[in-house]
Amino acid sequence: MKKNDTYKERRKYLRLDASARVNVKSKKKGTKKPSAEAQALAKNMSIEGICFISDKKLSPGKAAEVEIYLPGERKPLHIHGDIVWTRKVKKGGKAAFESGIKLATIQDSDEGKFIGYVSSKFAARLGKYLHL
Repeated sequence: MKKNDTYKERRKYLRLDASARVNVKSKKKGTKKPSAEAQALAKNMSIEGICFISDKKLSPGKAAEVEIYLPGERKPLHIHGDIVWTRKVKKGGKAAFESGIKLATIQDSDEGKFIGYVSSKFAARLGKYLHL
């Protein structure tokens, strides 16, 4: 790395490994009809965003309705956000797409479950370093 080459972390919150099933419906902002739908597996998440891998390419800049099926929960959490980025990756030798969504709003009834899940992942990660 050159002297002037520096990596600038843009995330405000730590990303934590996650393995939750995710359904995403993307749509042009201001419209109701979805333009693309994807079933995916979460790769990581934070209190502000989620990264997932799917077989569908989603377009950055579009709004997203996200259903997250947390482990042990029968009903999904419902969250709205914006697709920030998408890139092509390999998954088991096949082409797939990794996408990042910045989360914006969550249903009041789902907020506690989401924060609880992310907090438990954070505590588990810290526990490795603090020997808890």
